[in-house]
Amino acid sequence: MGVPLVDRFLDEIDPDETVQILRSLVKLDTVNPPGNELRAASYIAGLLRRAGIPVELMEVEPGRPNLYAILGGPGTPKLTFEGHMDVVPVGSEERWSVDPFSAEVVDGRVYGRGSADAKGSLAAMVETLLALKRAGFNPSEPLALLAVMGEETGNMGIRHALKEGFRSGMAVVGEPTGLEVKTAHKGVLGVEVTARGRTAHAAMPWAGVNAIVGMAKLVLKLEEFDRAVLKTRQSRLVGSPSLAVTTIGGGVKRNVVPDRCSITIDRRLIPGETPQTALSEIQDIVDKLLSEEPQLKADIGLLYADPPSEVSENEEVVQFARKAVKIVRGRDPGVSGFEAHCDMGALVNAGIPTVILGPGDLSLAHRADENLSVEELVEAAKVYTALAVLTCG
Repeated sequence: MGVPLVDRFLDEIDPDETVQILRSLVKLDTVNPPGNELRAASYIAGLLRRAGIPVELMEVEPGRPNLYAILGGPGTPKLTFEGHMDVVPVGSEERWSVDPFSAEVVDGRVYGRGSADAKGSLAAMVETLLALKRAGFNPSEPLALLAVMGEETGNMGIRHALKEGFRSGMAVVGEPTGLEVKTAHKGVLGVEVTARGRTAHAAMPWAGVNAIVGMAKLVLKLEEFDRAVLKTRQSRLVGSPSLAVTTIGGGVKRNVVPDRCSITIDRRLIPGETPQTALSEIQDIVDKLLSEEPQLKADIGLLYADPPSEVSENEEVVQFARKAVKIVRGRDPGVSGFEAHCDMGALVNAGIPTVILGPGDLSLAHRADENLSVEELVEAAKVYTALAVLTCG
């Protein structure tokens, strides 16, 4: 690898230990909701404390803490590794070829919910701290690990940490990027639209105002907007924004003209867009429908909003991350964008330069038979270790 300052620390990465940490984390059910992240936090805290690394658990909700560990403290860390402990529901278990919490290793891959998103990153980060401690690493400035709860439902953990005063010189968010360095990610806007009509006997539909029919027309207008407008907008790093109608519900019973129908909308934002402008565009589409259907009423409710984020390629954390990947993999990955949403936005908006970097394939997240390559997991631990030494050595 040719970087003596770094190489001796990389030799401390234990592949078997790294895999065991990931398997143990996957076996701990931290599906959110309800989360139960205390299970994962307690396990990680035990590993780090036995190694002599100071750890603090900070309760956000009952049984749902954030975990904070630091090497070379006290003080504001120069670099923080940040990852989340919660995972999404498993869905229909019949679609899994293995038990989602068995953490089976098949053909060099660890299977299970959260293996890629994002317990693989978290396991590699924990192994990095353990390896550096074993090697007697004495950082010139503090190095921290922040494992958060509630990322999958509104980035609750990182928001709480920032509210309570967490700060860092720079940060790396662990998400499945295939060990590519991501310097931008999409924002997200969650909206509920409710159409209101008037009930009538289904034998006399003309006497009512059918909210489901009205909503169907709105869904088609939203689909056209996504296709004709949003697909024409482009970000060099993250591509186009998007709009998807993700749930629908309504109706009274089979023989009643429905007076209510609701949908939820997931709107992904690219750098340059804001939640406010995206919401205004949806409002304009709803208003156009109401002008065409004057008997129909509708209202919009904001469910969630978080802006996109982007950092300059010149940021120190970007340069160090690219160099760390090159040390381990032999090539400079350059920079690219993360198509999903994660904790990066909250960190960047708090003034903390941040990249997204971790093992795994994003396309395998949130689906049956989620899995992660053992080889890439161990590479991730080495990349994080090289990054820590370059930054804090």
